[in-house]
Amino acid sequence: NALERLQRAAAWFREALDLRPGHSDARYNLEIVMRRALELADSLAKTNKKDLGEALQTLIEEQRAFLGKLRDGLSDQQANDTTNVTPELRRKFRNLAVLELTVLGDSEKVTEDAVQELEALKAKSEEERSTESALRASQLEAVVRHLHQARERIGQARSRLRRTQGNRAYRRAASALGALRRARDQLLNPVARLDT
Repeated sequence: NALERLQRAAAWFREALDLRPGHSDARYNLEIVMRRALELADSLAKTNKKDLGEALQTLIEEQRAFLGKLRDGLSDQQANDTTNVTPELRRKFRNLAVLELTVLGDSEKVTEDAVQELEALKAKSEEERSTESALRASQLEAVVRHLHQARERIGQARSRLRRTQGNRAYRRAASALGALRRARDQLLNPVARLDT
């Protein structure tokens, strides 16, 4: 409920910035609201800790939704021409870059969780390690590698959006979605992975 209110307030400040882009108070208030929303989301995530597979699936859905919004923005106006970009399209891309920042933050949290679990498994002595924990450790190493690649692509997509290079941003974001899917697939049972 509180998180929804913060997100609603952020939407209001974004709308105020759309109407008056140079308004510094609205920009400052938006930053504060976004920071508080992220802090609240972090604390909620700690209390409602999901399993890694569910968290990756949520990330995939968030990235898929972002790609849909970016596709809609690209269909509004051809974004290849960076010399003739309207202020409205620039605002859309800026807002999309903020959305992608949220996905990036969520992916960093999931990466931290995976790294913590991996370090806990590696901290066990050889006698304490079972074949299941060795398998889980190798799965987590692959998950972390794919998440790192996804985070790089998300960052590149944000950079392209800020430069109003919509098609390039879309390709980077789609590549990030692929990396997120590969990370999720690492957690599947090896036999189930062969069946897919």
